[in-house]
Amino acid sequence: MLKRLNNIFKNVDIKFYLFERFTFIIGIVSITFNKFFYPNSFTIGKNYKLWGILRLLIDGNGKISIGNNFHGVSSSMRSYITLFSNCRLTSIRGGIIKISDNVGINGTTIVSKKSIEIGKNTIIAPNTIIIDFDGHQVNNLTKRINTKDVGENIIIGQNCWIGMNSIILKGVIIGDNTVIGAGSVVTKNCDKNSIYAGNPCTKIRDL
Repeated sequence: MLKRLNNIFKNVDIKFYLFERFTFIIGIVSITFNKFFYPNSFTIGKNYKLWGILRLLIDGNGKISIGNNFHGVSSSMRSYITLFSNCRLTSIRGGIIKISDNVGINGTTIVSKKSIEIGKNTIIAPNTIIIDFDGHQVNNLTKRINTKDVGENIIIGQNCWIGMNSIILKGVIIGDNTVIGAGSVVTKNCDKNSIYAGNPCTKIRDL
């Protein structure tokens, strides 16, 4: 026991170590609360690890499901790289968010009015926003503020890596094994086994 404590003090920032333990407990409480509050519309699999509060909002009859071995960093105290802290999953009026097994997110915001699917083994870096609708109608030039647009499905494949500060917009399909570079704005489909980056996001090369 003393040897283990000595290793912790030698190799780990003690403040970070305590924050990690504290935010992990907060994560367990957060998941328990959300499962109680949304018993029919929120599910999460086994062996999840969550640091901090997972902020869920299900406005309507939508569903949010998370697979096994979920890894969520939702606290600035736990994250090495973040501009803000909490992960936010929001379903609006029937929106479906489906996160598969072995997915990791960090300070990520996901908002669905239609459907957003994230494949197995995908990692999403800090401060990424994924949203499957525009919010307002683009072509209404007189009363845009009073309009609402229709969502379009987003599919992110398996084993993808979404770089920090990226934005993924409606109707996009990202193929398996693809990397999206940091700070990208993804407005069109991305091939599998590729690297994309930029604003707007374009193909850099094949993997």
